Amino acid sequence: MVPKREAEEPLNRSHSAFAVARSKRERLTSIPVETLSPKPLTASYDENEDFQAFNVPRHGEPDRNTPSESEIEVEAGAQPTTPLSLSTWHPDLRNIVNSGDDAELSMCKGDTIAILGQYGLQVKLGTVEVYGAVLKQSASTYVVSAPTTHALPCILCSSSMARILVKSRPQQLRKLGTLSPLFHRIWNHGGFKTETAEIGGPYSSFCFIPSTTSDPLKRSIFPLLSNQPRDEAIDKLCSMGNGRVPTILICGSQATGKSTLGRLVSNRLVTTEMNFSRLTPHRTTFLLDLDPGQAEFSPPGQISLTQIRRPLLGPSFTHPCTGTNSSARLIRAHALAALSPKVNPVHFLDAASQLMHEYHCALGQYPGTPLVINCPGWITGSGLEILMQFIRKWSPSDIVYLSNGNRDDSQIRAALEQAAGNSLTHFLREPIYKSPSKTSAQLRAMQTMSYFHSDGIDDTGNIEWNAVPITSTKPWMVSYGEEAPGIRGIMLYGETVPPECLKVILEGCLVSIVSVEDESVFSSLRSVRTGEAGLEPDVINDDARFNVGSNNHLAYRSSKSSEDSPWPRVKRTPDEGLPYILTSHEGENMPLDPWKSQTLGQAIVQAIDVPNQTLHLITPLSEVTIQNLQSSFEAGKSSIVLVRGRWDTPAWAYTEELWRANYRSSRDLNKSVSTDRDGSDEGGSPELDDYAIANDAGEQWDDLEIPFVDFEASGNQ
Repeated sequence: MVPKREAEEPLNRSHSAFAVARSKRERLTSIPVETLSPKPLTASYDENEDFQAFNVPRHGEPDRNTPSESEIEVEAGAQPTTPLSLSTWHPDLRNIVNSGDDAELSMCKGDTIAILGQYGLQVKLGTVEVYGAVLKQSASTYVVSAPTTHALPCILCSSSMARILVKSRPQQLRKLGTLSPLFHRIWNHGGFKTETAEIGGPYSSFCFIPSTTSDPLKRSIFPLLSNQPRDEAIDKLCSMGNGRVPTILICGSQATGKSTLGRLVSNRLVTTEMNFSRLTPHRTTFLLDLDPGQAEFSPPGQISLTQIRRPLLGPSFTHPCTGTNSSARLIRAHALAALSPKVNPVHFLDAASQLMHEYHCALGQYPGTPLVINCPGWITGSGLEILMQFIRKWSPSDIVYLSNGNRDDSQIRAALEQAAGNSLTHFLREPIYKSPSKTSAQLRAMQTMSYFHSDGIDDTGNIEWNAVPITSTKPWMVSYGEEAPGIRGIMLYGETVPPECLKVILEGCLVSIVSVEDESVFSSLRSVRTGEAGLEPDVINDDARFNVGSNNHLAYRSSKSSEDSPWPRVKRTPDEGLPYILTSHEGENMPLDPWKSQTLGQAIVQAIDVPNQTLHLITPLSEVTIQNLQSSFEAGKSSIVLVRGRWDTPAWAYTEELWRANYRSSRDLNKSVSTDRDGSDEGGSPELDDYAIANDAGEQWDDLEIPFVDFEASGNQ
């Protein structure tokens, strides 16, 4: 066994991940979980250890200095072999004051409390830390979302003592569990109760979790572990050590914890008084999200710039942003219409540069506001070249590279150091991390579903959700006829489809709602292909365009010559009369210029009413936003273009009505569940709450006879 580090030994002493894990296991196995008073983890964390989850080796497994990826990878649905302590705080009658479904808890310095579910957190005395945020005594209530889909954050008391109020919240997000199994069994199962202590009530939206095996539903729960190299890096990132306002770029391969680190850094910046924040009247930061596959605020397929006003205390599907709420404000977004920038790297780089320009413009109103940049996981080949060009142009103050120990590490590190210039570089070693219970595709579906079911904000500025199936949602009726059209046309990014098939591929699919601010955007589109390897790449407008030497991708260039850049031809399909836009004579649609257009949101094409020349769109955009769009279009100030791309098919939307009917059927068969005030799928748990019980009158669910999507097949098409 690897001996315990002595106090005088340096923290950066090299230990294997298995050696550290085995040392923890031997200490933890002597702690009875039933006592509910586990001792804190005192082992030092080294840079080979994941701060989100790790595997404990089985007894007798050999200790190797370099674990393979398969050994340190946490597979979906895996459960830890040994109980891990999540809470060092011991519940008893002296430090718990219950008030209905709420609970007031007293903590001492260094105590940690892990809570599963969705709850409001108010600090009534002292200071606590959660998810990187430093929360001090105030009357503010912060919404914390801790589902089992992600690593569970712990509340840490950082003052001599603290008193917190944990409030049960309306279980609106849980309502989506009536519509999809993706939101099933991811929250708490009632409150916590033993012979000596009780936290919350039977219908509380949260539950105290002492260890990873304390869940009554036996789900895999992994803690958001502390990591000393990461914590030290965050302290450096959130300071002005190099005399500049922090502009922090986070990059790395897929599943290395980039999004988690971005939230931790953003939360620290927005809740801590830094020496650069004196220039800004309010604590705030900006997030430039360049990962279209796992977006933080937007639905997948977009990149965006968002102003963060309050800490992000939950995974991305718990805080979608369609405009402005208490936590965030969407500044500008661009649709890539794809889950990876590989589809069109030039358009991705140009859109990212436009968002950086928006950030610099916002500094006029919010001087000294830091920026966090979350990059996509494409960091090899052309992806690395694009990242280097972005770094050279915008010179971030800090570059953080999260490594998972792949073979390209040395090459990537050398390239980043070469491109960094005056930027500080931080290299953190993180093993591959997978969500314990959901795949990446499932998390994208949950993000999209949460986005489309978001229903504005409440009186306190927090997001609300509705559990009305998409098939029963009132659509936005958009005319596409030649007389008084509501849209300029329909574009297909990255693919060519015969006009007679346009209606078939649109119904039931996702589209981006793009506002064209300048009609000259169409005259600047042209289809070009790069040459073979080794030839000169495309030349793209000098002021804000980039040269990318990847092969066989489409690019666009600006040109003042109408002969070189013809106006797009707005044609119509022969049968339905749908307007579609071609940006070249070759039939290849090039993306709209991000400097002259912006994406307002996404919509699902519920149906196409051919006799009335009308599109039925489902979108979470507010009625005010839609009215402003229509008014602006009628006044000739902007045009609306619908963009279809290579997104995941919204299969969840096709089955919501079925899942809801199954839920109602099972609820009617179970008397105990039907009389439960908060609903339940586990014999009394509030997993599925009172959506099917209260306020259900007036909805004509059983009268729906029209199918959501009608596919017509002819021969082999």
